[in-house]
Amino acid sequence: MGLGLTAPALRALLPVGTFVGQPGLPAAVGVRGLLAFGFFGCEALIPLGLANERGLSPSLVGLSLTAGALTWVAGSWFQERAEQRGHRARGLRVRIGLGLVSVAIAGVAVVILSPSLPVWLAVLAWAVAGLGMGLAYPGSTLVAMDDPNGQRGLGAASLLVAETVGIAAGA
Repeated sequence: MGLGLTAPALRALLPVGTFVGQPGLPAAVGVRGLLAFGFFGCEALIPLGLANERGLSPSLVGLSLTAGALTWVAGSWFQERAEQRGHRARGLRVRIGLGLVSVAIAGVAVVILSPSLPVWLAVLAWAVAGLGMGLAYPGSTLVAMDDPNGQRGLGAASLLVAETVGIAAGA
């Protein structure tokens, strides 16, 4: 029901074409919303799943989340290096990052729900998710800010709205 009420408001707030992935700003905004929904929604459930379902201590749960944070930094560093070297395949790096986050979220879910699998696989999966965020998150910002029409303010505001709604919906 909440989605039914927010969808019309989001259509008015986000660029035309966001919900269908129209190239440029609309796709970047849509990707940001998906990233926020998936990554932060899963990150909110990892402590619960690892502690309650797998019996990990808070310290070990924290270390698993740290793996994602460290690889996010590594992915962002790689994204920045690629930009400095003039590699313009931003869109490809964003798509790869989104794919990594998606696969990693599924991996975390499988490990948490399968007691026969070792817990370190969840940590590895979350590290892959962090790498994906490091590639896709700044990449989507760069795509949004590279607007040929000079509407960077619209891009920044749209990214923020999509991210906020994604985090709220994911959590």
